[in-house]
Amino acid sequence: MNSNARSLTFVLLACVSLIGGCVTQPKSAPSEPLQNILAATEDLSMVADEALQLADRLGREQVLVVFDIDNTLLAMEQGLGSDQWYYWQRDLAASDPCSGMLVSDRLKVQGALFFASGMRPTQPDAAAQLQR
Repeated sequence: MNSNARSLTFVLLACVSLIGGCVTQPKSAPSEPLQNILAATEDLSMVADEALQLADRLGREQVLVVFDIDNTLLAMEQGLGSDQWYYWQRDLAASDPCSGMLVSDRLKVQGALFFASGMRPTQPDAAAQLQR
């Protein structure tokens, strides 16, 4: 074996032992796999309670709570432009496309109504529940 082949063999063996030395075994058995929790509720305190229980059990860094804004955290002050209005318009367009009550370009109209209208929390203590 020439000196270049011996050098290459030595470098490869050194790399393998260095890489092999970087692999560590977990100190304990892995915990149970995390599961998604999908649920419907009318009360944000139920979500906060569940998230806090999971954080106690699994650690805060392992828990992610995701909320939709429309009608979950905030709702329109009036019905015009709300999610319910949008779905009513969508269903009306499908069932009676010539209806006089149908608003054309409803997404643009809804966006303008979002901009021009006020929003309210879906429940009085919503902000307090999110801060928990």
